Amino acid sequence: MILAGDGGFLRALAPHLADPMALADVLSRVTLLPVRRLEGMAPVLQEKGRIRPGAAADLVVLDPELPAVRHVIVGGVPVVVWGAPVAGAVPGRRIRGRLVRGL
Repeated sequence: MILAGDGGFLRALAPHLADPMALADVLSRVTLLPVRRLEGMAPVLQEKGRIRPGAAADLVVLDPELPAVRHVIVGGVPVVVWGAPVAGAVPGRRIRGRLVRGL
């Protein structure tokens, strides 16, 4: 099973897995809110952090029982399936933007 780094991200989410509204709030804080803050520097981010048609969302499927990462999809390409990396899967691209001091 793949855990994020030392599992810190998953440990932070674990207390919220039983409450869908709390989990939605936490996930928004670590996905959409940072994107909104940075999208002025890199306009391509306007299509990140959101799940909707045409958006470039990367998805992570968590197993609330463990907690562990089950699946990761980047740009529509599976890179982790049932906790195992997919050999040769290297989708995605670097996001570049202007550097702003004081963020």
